[in-house]
Amino acid sequence: MIKAVIFDMYGVIINPEQGIFSGQEKPFPEVIVLIEKLSHKLTLGLVSSAPRSDVEAVLKEFGIEKYFKKTVSGNDVSHNKPDPEPYLLMAQKLELQPGECVVIEDSASGVHSAKVAGMHCIGITTTHTRENLKAADLIINNFREITEEVIIGLR
Repeated sequence: MIKAVIFDMYGVIINPEQGIFSGQEKPFPEVIVLIEKLSHKLTLGLVSSAPRSDVEAVLKEFGIEKYFKKTVSGNDVSHNKPDPEPYLLMAQKLELQPGECVVIEDSASGVHSAKVAGMHCIGITTTHTRENLKAADLIINNFREITEEVIIGLR
């Protein structure tokens, strides 16, 4: 049974077309609505290879820190994606089995990391093609395609 959704930060929450740490960062508009919606039924986590200070700044800037139970940053692990360590650490922090988690990722290395960790994965084509994300359990083009039913249906 799916109990948690884990978000990547760059390319999933932050729209990289707006610049990364340029002072112009913007979230994908639909992702904030999705985060709010999912937080009512599922536990949310955030995994990023970015430094902890960047993760905290983004969550605060976008006003979404209250929705995430736990975060994992590049400072918390010895090996970043595509190694599974970041996602395995998140499962441990959430006190869940990897199979109880769904990851939303935009890159091949992130999808690989999630799948090797034993998690379900939704690939979103915000920064990479469907071909690059083919190892994901489900590939979507926009956040409106993700619903609680879609997440729970991943097996």
